[in-house]
Amino acid sequence: MKQSINPDDGGFRTRYYLGGWTSSYPETSGYIIPTLLRYAGFSNEKEWIEICIKTGDWLIDIQKESGGWQSGYVDENKDEIVFNTGQVIRGLYALYKTTGKEKYLQSCIKACHWLSQTQEEDGSWRQHAFMRKERVYDSYVDHPLLVIYLETGIETFKETAIRNLNWILTQQLENGWFANCDNTIKHNDRPILHTISYTIDGLLNAGLLLNEKRYIQSAQKAADKLLSIFQEHKYLHGRFDRSWKPSQFM
Repeated sequence: MKQSINPDDGGFRTRYYLGGWTSSYPETSGYIIPTLLRYAGFSNEKEWIEICIKTGDWLIDIQKESGGWQSGYVDENKDEIVFNTGQVIRGLYALYKTTGKEKYLQSCIKACHWLSQTQEEDGSWRQHAFMRKERVYDSYVDHPLLVIYLETGIETFKETAIRNLNWILTQQLENGWFANCDNTIKHNDRPILHTISYTIDGLLNAGLLLNEKRYIQSAQKAADKLLSIFQEHKYLHGRFDRSWKPSQFM
């Protein structure tokens, strides 16, 4: 893990090739922070707090003027993306709770305003979604939106999250499967387990924060189906179509 830290900026890199490490990746740099801070807490390896602070400060430095964070690697300088922005909020909020430094919370607030301003009328995000396609796994953005709402009392953030969550419910079939769930357009008819799990996680945690049974039940319906498949076969495939039939191709 320490080897993946970029000594130039403090961000985390994603992989090592024969030619060396990639540049830093803002999204994963953000969402690894809460895990590392928790690790620092129970391991007493306090150096991880300083590592996370350096990463968080770098994330603030590269935050777009709009409030969002780019997709991809930092040296690609791409446009802001909703999902990636939500994951950076997770990290900066964890730093705020750990250090008490207001700059981390203010960065989160700026990002949440951008998320609210770019949302479509139906509650989805398209303009600043990956490949400009609405996706139900943005439920994983709703949770940090709600966390910042609870911290600040800014109702707009709660309203934005609820609009998206309600839209997501319209994309779920009676059997628990979600439409518009893949991170590609080509394979939207058989989304990958990775993004199905994001969707479930976001719905569940948002439902718990709001004490809203509809979101919890939506998450449970999909999770129960996956559990039943696992119990029958003792493994899960990488993709599932609308009938929960597995796909062999990634």
